[in-house]
Amino acid sequence: MVAEVAETIIPTTDTPGAKAAKVDEFIITMMNDCYKKEDQELFLSGLKKIDEASKKKFQKVFLELTPEQRTEILTEIDKERVAYNKRDNKKEGDAAHYFQAMKDLTLVGYFTSEPGATQALRYVRVPGKYEGCVPYKKGDKAWAT
Repeated sequence: MVAEVAETIIPTTDTPGAKAAKVDEFIITMMNDCYKKEDQELFLSGLKKIDEASKKKFQKVFLELTPEQRTEILTEIDKERVAYNKRDNKKEGDAAHYFQAMKDLTLVGYFTSEPGATQALRYVRVPGKYEGCVPYKKGDKAWAT
């Protein structure tokens, strides 16, 4: 399920998607090795909440949905995440929204992977001299190096 959620966030287009970059393996490793138990539990309960939202809206679990339905569910959850982060009654120590870690780790995992850095971003293995002002043309990829 982690792989499918990540692929919905960063799908395969003219560049490889999250599955090709093995972002799910990155997320699982980071969760197991770097996150506190309560954050791991929040993450796992979040996966269950994604399934619950899928069942409520489409009467199917997330893995049975079409790519369009998956995008619709995750878009709704992301709007909920944004509203949660902007709420007025935030308190110090409040837990993050369950979707925050999934989204953050997907982006970090993808753009630090070989496919993400070399195919989705512009990459020069051994960059040359420093050029502080490089012209940008609309549609250019961002730099990985």
